[in-house]
Amino acid sequence: CLNALYHLRIVQSTGSIGDLLFFAPDKSPVVDHYRVDFLNSLIKNPPSVIVLTNEWFNRLPTFDKLNQWPQFAAYLAENYKLVISRQFDEESHHAYRIYVRDGMSFPALDQSQQEHLTPLTLIPHSVIPHS
Repeated sequence: CLNALYHLRIVQSTGSIGDLLFFAPDKSPVVDHYRVDFLNSLIKNPPSVIVLTNEWFNRLPTFDKLNQWPQFAAYLAENYKLVISRQFDEESHHAYRIYVRDGMSFPALDQSQQEHLTPLTLIPHSVIPHS
């Protein structure tokens, strides 16, 4: 997640740089507090981009972790579109997704670049927006 932000030259819009508590499998007042706080931050100041990994503390990596927090999954589906999904290797199952807020643009890869993308390929530096 941090590597993707770095390569896109994006700074997080909330104070959170990880989702360990947000997708906790067990209910608790602490988890609820951080979820509400984070979702309110997103609603007040919606980021242009959300980078989501499939990392899930003490569990096998999977994007099914979104099922643990239906309110966030709904917010994401209603306000963002998935533009990039990458899996790095079959053994580790590590992956990330980049979502872009509706109405925002994202550098498009031309057809020749799309044909050469593999699960290990990063976005070429030339298509990353510079600030």
